[in-house]
Amino acid sequence: AIDRAVENLVEAVVLRDRGGQVFAAVTVDRRSTHTVVPLFEPAVVAEVTHSVDVPLGARVDVRLTAVDPGTGTVTFALA
Repeated sequence: AIDRAVENLVEAVVLRDRGGQVFAAVTVDRRSTHTVVPLFEPAVVAEVTHSVDVPLGARVDVRLTAVDPGTGTVTFALA
């Protein structure tokens, strides 16, 4: 749990000035309310809330909608 918390913090710091930007990613895991996507650049793994069924392995564009380095949270949406 500590490892993931540190990763979340680092990812939030890396993305802190990039709010609103669109990033290329690929879907690697689907859950009922979100999809897990690693970005191609920078090296960030994100969860994207979705209302459409996105197939595994699909290339998607995601927009960074919120970032908070203080809490280590980032929020992405399908672009």
